[in-house]
Amino acid sequence: MSASVFRQVSAATTNLAQVKPYAGNLAGYLILNTNAAARYVKLYDSTDQPVVGTTVPKLTIQIPASSEAVLSLAIPANFSHTMWMATTVNAADSDATVVGAGDLITQLLVE
Repeated sequence: MSASVFRQVSAATTNLAQVKPYAGNLAGYLILNTNAAARYVKLYDSTDQPVVGTTVPKLTIQIPASSEAVLSLAIPANFSHTMWMATTVNAADSDATVVGAGDLITQLLVE
């Protein structure tokens, strides 16, 4: 199965976006953080639109300061509902602090 690419450059929001509108898999990612502090990408598996800071993410990815995170999964992570993505300044599930415009360039490989 081939993967498609979901790409987003952050705006000054939590950048909540629907990655895939039905069940699928996360096969990998390449995420660049241009900020001098760590940032977080949160992935949700939900039939309803999640509420950043309230809905518990399925996966939280830390992107270290001024660097990138790259992962290719030999066994893709399954999402049984709609896959959603958001970005925050802090790791806590309850955090909804917005990132800056251009802080994160996120590319998710989904199948």
